[in-house]
Amino acid sequence: MNTQALQSHGVPESTTKIAMLIKSHGFLYDIQSLGSGSKNNDRGLFYGLKKHDIFVKDAGALIGDLYEMGGEIEISPRGTPRLILPFNSKVCKEYAHALNTEMGVRGIIAEGNGLVIEGETSVVKAIDASLPHLKEKKGEVNILKKALEDDEEAIMCLTYAHSKPQKQVRLLKSWNMSLEAFEEMKEVVANG
Repeated sequence: MNTQALQSHGVPESTTKIAMLIKSHGFLYDIQSLGSGSKNNDRGLFYGLKKHDIFVKDAGALIGDLYEMGGEIEISPRGTPRLILPFNSKVCKEYAHALNTEMGVRGIIAEGNGLVIEGETSVVKAIDASLPHLKEKKGEVNILKKALEDDEEAIMCLTYAHSKPQKQVRLLKSWNMSLEAFEEMKEVVANG
C-alpha cells in the first residue's frame, strides 16, 4: 500500500507527511517499506506490515514426526552427530529458525530438502524433546542418545550401523562377538 492509498483510507494528511511519519515512527508498529515504484518521474514507496515468524507449538512432536517419516542419523568425519529430517517446504528456513528459538539452540539449519540438526548440544536437546513422540524408530534414537552419554555398548552399535559391510565383519571379529550376540546386545541397548 502506498501513501496515496493510506490517504484514501481516511488519513487526513498529505502524502509527504504520511511518508515522513512512516519513515520516522513506522518501526514502532512493524511497518516497513516493501518496495518502490515510479510513474512519470514520480517515485513512490509501498508499505506493509512485517511478516511474523513461524511459531512451533511442540518442537518435540515436529522433530519426532519428521524423523519417523524418513529421518536419518549421520556421523560426520569429525564424529559430530547429525539428524537429517525430510522437510520440503518453501518456509524451511523459517521453521529452522523457529526450532532454534523454541529449543534454545543454534544447530538446526535448512539444507537441501530438509532440516539438519547438527552438533552434540542441538542433537541431545532434539532427542530429549522427540523421544516421547517416537514409535517405530525409538530404538535408533535411544542408541544415539546413550552413545552421546559415552555408553560403550551404544557406541559399538552406532559404529557398527555406520560402517560398510566389510568393516562390520572386522568389527565383530575384533569384539570377539557373533552376529547373534551383537543383535541381542543392540536390542538391550535400544530398549533399555
